[in-house]
Amino acid sequence: MSQALFAIAGTIVGVLGTIVANVTTNFINAKRVEAKDWQDALRSVVTELTGEILNVRDLSHRLREDPEDRDLLLTIQRSFSKARTLRHTLRLISKSRATQEAGYQLIHYVYWVWRIARGDGGDADFDAATAGTAIWMTRLYVESRKELGLGESDFYQLPPEGLPIPMAEEKNQTTDQSRS
Repeated sequence: MSQALFAIAGTIVGVLGTIVANVTTNFINAKRVEAKDWQDALRSVVTELTGEILNVRDLSHRLREDPEDRDLLLTIQRSFSKARTLRHTLRLISKSRATQEAGYQLIHYVYWVWRIARGDGGDADFDAATAGTAIWMTRLYVESRKELGLGESDFYQLPPEGLPIPMAEEKNQTTDQSRS
Protein backbone atom coordinates (compact mmCIF):
# COMPACT_ATOMS: atom_id res chain seq x y z
CA MET A 1 0.00 0.00 0.00
CA SER A 2 2.79 2.42 0.83
CA GLN A 3 4.41 1.71 -2.54
CA ALA A 4 1.18 2.71 -4.25
CA LEU A 5 1.07 5.97 -2.28
CA PHE A 6 4.67 6.72 -3.18
CA ALA A 7 3.91 5.98 -6.82
CA ILE A 8 0.90 8.31 -6.75
CA ALA A 9 2.89 11.01 -4.92
CA GLY A 10 5.73 10.64 -7.43
CA THR A 11 3.30 10.98 -10.30
CA ILE A 12 1.71 14.07 -8.75
CA VAL A 13 5.12 15.65 -8.12
CA GLY A 14 6.17 14.84 -11.69
CA VAL A 15 2.99 16.33 -13.16
CA LEU A 16 3.23 19.42 -10.95
CA GLY A 17 6.89 19.83 -11.87
CA THR A 18 6.03 19.65 -15.57
CA ILE A 19 3.21 22.16 -15.12
CA VAL A 20 5.41 24.57 -13.17
CA ALA A 21 8.19 24.23 -15.74
CA ASN A 22 5.75 24.88 -18.62
CA VAL A 23 4.18 27.86 -16.86
CA THR A 24 7.59 29.30 -16.06
CA THR A 25 8.82 28.79 -19.63
CA ASN A 26 5.65 30.34 -21.05
CA PHE A 27 5.97 33.29 -18.66
CA ILE A 28 9.61 33.87 -19.60
CA ASN A 29 8.81 33.59 -23.31
CA ALA A 30 5.87 35.97 -22.93
CA LYS A 31 8.13 38.50 -21.18
CA ARG A 32 10.68 38.22 -24.01
CA VAL A 33 7.98 38.75 -26.62
CA GLU A 34 6.58 41.68 -24.64
CA ALA A 35 10.04 43.28 -24.39
CA LYS A 36 10.66 42.78 -28.11
CA ASP A 37 7.26 44.24 -29.01
CA TRP A 38 7.97 47.27 -26.80
CA GLN A 39 11.40 47.76 -28.38
CA ASP A 40 9.89 47.51 -31.86
CA ALA A 41 7.22 50.07 -30.92
CA LEU A 42 9.78 52.49 -29.47
CA ARG A 43 12.07 52.08 -32.46
CA SER A 44 9.15 52.68 -34.81
CA VAL A 45 7.84 55.79 -33.07
CA VAL A 46 11.31 57.37 -32.88
CA THR A 47 11.90 56.63 -36.56
CA GLU A 48 8.53 58.05 -37.61
CA LEU A 49 8.91 61.08 -35.34
CA THR A 50 12.33 61.97 -36.70
CA GLY A 51 11.03 61.49 -40.25
CA GLU A 52 8.22 63.98 -39.67
CA ILE A 53 10.59 66.43 -37.96
CA LEU A 54 12.96 66.27 -40.93
CA ASN A 55 10.01 66.79 -43.27
CA VAL A 56 8.83 69.90 -41.40
CA ARG A 57 12.37 71.26 -41.23
CA ASP A 58 13.14 70.67 -44.92
CA LEU A 59 9.79 72.04 -46.10
CA SER A 60 10.25 75.07 -43.85
CA HIS A 61 13.44 75.91 -45.74
CA ARG A 62 11.36 75.95 -48.92
CA LEU A 63 8.63 77.96 -47.20
CA ARG A 64 11.10 80.73 -46.42
CA GLU A 65 11.41 81.28 -50.18
CA ASP A 66 7.63 81.48 -50.66
CA PRO A 67 5.78 82.03 -47.34
CA GLU A 68 2.46 82.39 -49.17
CA ASP A 69 2.50 78.89 -50.71
CA ARG A 70 -0.78 77.50 -49.29
CA ASP A 71 -0.11 73.92 -50.42
CA LEU A 72 3.27 73.93 -48.74
CA LEU A 73 1.77 75.42 -45.56
CA LEU A 74 -0.89 72.70 -45.51
CA THR A 75 1.69 69.95 -46.08
CA ILE A 76 3.83 71.26 -43.23
CA GLN A 77 0.77 71.55 -40.97
CA ARG A 78 -0.12 67.89 -41.60
CA SER A 79 3.44 66.75 -40.97
CA PHE A 80 3.71 68.83 -37.80
CA SER A 81 0.39 67.46 -36.52
CA LYS A 82 1.60 63.92 -37.14
CA ALA A 83 4.88 64.72 -35.34
CA ARG A 84 2.92 66.00 -32.32
CA THR A 85 0.84 62.82 -32.27
CA LEU A 86 4.01 60.74 -32.41
CA ARG A 87 5.46 62.77 -29.54
CA HIS A 88 2.44 61.81 -27.45
CA THR A 89 2.88 58.18 -28.46
CA LEU A 90 6.52 58.43 -27.44
CA ARG A 91 5.42 59.81 -24.09
CA LEU A 92 3.12 56.82 -23.59
CA ILE A 93 5.57 54.07 -24.50
CA SER A 94 8.95 55.45 -23.46
CA LYS A 95 10.11 54.48 -19.98
CA SER A 96 12.78 57.17 -19.97
CA ARG A 97 12.10 60.73 -18.93
CA ALA A 98 15.15 61.86 -20.93
CA THR A 99 13.75 60.27 -24.12
CA GLN A 100 10.40 61.94 -23.54
CA GLU A 101 12.08 65.31 -22.92
CA ALA A 102 14.07 64.99 -26.14
CA GLY A 103 10.82 64.40 -28.03
CA TYR A 104 9.21 67.48 -26.50
CA GLN A 105 12.23 69.69 -27.13
CA LEU A 106 12.47 68.44 -30.70
CA ILE A 107 8.85 69.39 -31.37
CA HIS A 108 9.44 72.78 -29.72
CA TYR A 109 12.40 73.67 -31.90
CA VAL A 110 10.91 72.44 -35.17
CA TYR A 111 7.75 74.42 -34.36
CA TRP A 112 9.88 77.55 -34.22
CA VAL A 113 11.64 76.64 -37.47
CA TRP A 114 8.22 76.40 -39.11
CA ARG A 115 6.85 79.51 -37.44
CA ILE A 116 9.84 81.65 -38.47
CA ALA A 117 9.58 80.30 -42.02
CA ARG A 118 5.92 81.39 -42.07
CA GLY A 119 7.05 84.89 -41.16
CA ASP A 120 5.49 85.04 -37.68
CA GLY A 121 8.48 84.10 -35.53
CA GLY A 122 9.02 87.54 -34.04
CA ASP A 123 12.59 87.90 -32.83
CA ALA A 124 13.26 84.15 -32.98
CA ASP A 125 16.22 83.12 -35.12
CA PHE A 126 15.82 80.52 -37.88
CA ASP A 127 19.40 79.26 -37.65
CA ALA A 128 19.21 78.94 -33.85
CA ALA A 129 15.92 77.03 -34.12
CA THR A 130 17.38 74.74 -36.79
CA ALA A 131 20.46 74.12 -34.64
CA GLY A 132 18.21 73.37 -31.65
CA THR A 133 16.35 70.83 -33.77
CA ALA A 134 19.63 69.11 -34.67
CA ILE A 135 20.80 69.07 -31.05
CA TRP A 136 17.57 67.57 -29.73
CA MET A 137 17.33 65.04 -32.55
CA THR A 138 20.78 63.79 -31.62
CA ARG A 139 19.71 63.69 -27.97
CA LEU A 140 16.59 61.71 -28.92
CA TYR A 141 18.79 59.18 -30.72
CA VAL A 142 21.17 58.91 -27.77
CA GLU A 143 18.42 58.53 -25.18
CA SER A 144 16.30 56.10 -27.19
CA ARG A 145 19.39 53.97 -27.92
CA LYS A 146 20.06 53.80 -24.18
CA GLU A 147 16.46 52.82 -23.57
CA LEU A 148 16.65 50.12 -26.24
CA GLY A 149 19.51 48.53 -24.34
CA LEU A 150 22.33 49.78 -26.55
CA GLY A 151 23.79 51.65 -23.58
CA GLU A 152 26.26 54.42 -24.15
CA SER A 153 27.22 52.91 -27.49
CA ASP A 154 28.45 55.39 -30.02
CA PHE A 155 26.64 56.15 -33.25
CA TYR A 156 27.83 57.91 -36.36
CA GLN A 157 27.40 61.65 -36.59
CA LEU A 158 28.37 63.79 -39.53
CA PRO A 159 31.57 65.75 -38.97
CA PRO A 160 31.02 69.50 -38.54
CA GLU A 161 32.72 70.21 -41.88
CA GLY A 162 30.40 67.73 -43.61
CA LEU A 163 31.31 64.87 -45.89
CA PRO A 164 33.84 65.27 -48.70
CA ILE A 165 32.71 66.11 -52.19
CA PRO A 166 33.13 63.05 -54.41
CA MET A 167 35.63 63.72 -57.17
CA ALA A 168 37.55 61.59 -59.65
CA GLU A 169 40.93 60.48 -58.32
CA GLU A 170 42.90 62.52 -60.88
CA LYS A 171 41.04 65.71 -59.90
CA ASN A 172 41.86 65.05 -56.24
CA GLN A 173 45.56 64.67 -57.11
CA THR A 174 45.52 67.81 -59.25
CA THR A 175 43.79 69.74 -56.48
CA ASP A 176 46.27 68.43 -53.90
CA GLN A 177 49.25 69.38 -56.13
CA SER A 178 47.90 72.88 -56.77
CA ARG A 179 47.60 73.45 -53.02
CA SER A 180 51.31 72.67 -52.49
